[in-house]
Amino acid sequence: MILSGHSVSNPNAINYFCIKPSEKSGWMPLEDFYNNRYTKNPKIKFTYEKVSKFRYMYRSTEYKYSSFIDMLPKLSMPDFYTASMIRSEYLNFSKKHGYCIRLLDTLNRYIQKARFETIKAATIFDMDYLNSDSLPKTYYWYYLQRCFNAENAIYSYYSTYEILALLVWICKDYYLDKPHETFESISKNCKSKDLRNKLMSDDRHIFDLLAEPNKSVNKKFSKVVKWCNTFKHRGILRFDGEYESNRPTILCIPNEYGRAEGIEEFSNSDWDFAYVDLDKDVIPTLAKYHKDILEVSSEIIRSYLTSEGQ
Repeated sequence: MILSGHSVSNPNAINYFCIKPSEKSGWMPLEDFYNNRYTKNPKIKFTYEKVSKFRYMYRSTEYKYSSFIDMLPKLSMPDFYTASMIRSEYLNFSKKHGYCIRLLDTLNRYIQKARFETIKAATIFDMDYLNSDSLPKTYYWYYLQRCFNAENAIYSYYSTYEILALLVWICKDYYLDKPHETFESISKNCKSKDLRNKLMSDDRHIFDLLAEPNKSVNKKFSKVVKWCNTFKHRGILRFDGEYESNRPTILCIPNEYGRAEGIEEFSNSDWDFAYVDLDKDVIPTLAKYHKDILEVSSEIIRSYLTSEGQ
């Protein structure tokens, strides 16, 4: 007997988003909506006036188009690389001072970058997507772009913590204990763990801003740090909408001969990813991280780089 067939596997995000173009029509997937409109008029363009009349369903909750904007996190812009800092940079008081000012510039840039990526990841739907030339028009494609932005935001926000750690490392003159011929060598020698060890006895106030009593990363930042390391070093993290609930499972059981050769029983479920919820966990965590990193940065800058701190 010959058995033939094929497997069908769809990520969860396929079913996340539906549109109801009018009261008479029913709910339909994004791809069906687009194809119906596009076949009738290939030159069609979607405007705010048009899309604001539609109703939307995202993860079983109904929205208006305007709600997508209202739901975006309100993230303040950083303001550390100020005009006075720029002026003092060009006066070039010292090499150390120049290092610190440059780090403020970098800190500003990375927080802005992470802010932009977080807002893009939080954008449930964008009218420009309907007007783009990317096909097919499934929501999963759009959802993946949000995932990419969220992952980039995680990397960028973790970088802000490390930039801040390097700033403290230099301001406290810890860099003088190791080779410091160039800014690059100083950066390589700054390890967050070493910094926390020194701050534990030397500056408890700044230590508490960056760390926990056990010298691990402050819990305000720890979840993003953990996600970043899981993405970057282990590659086993994904977002909930990417999960394929109906993915076929393969199970291989070796016979006695195979076991004697060292072949082990295995299933493709043995290397499943870990999943985090983009909407309910990741976006709120990033928004809180943004607020916390601004507050901690402001306090460190006040302590070390302003006239009050000096």
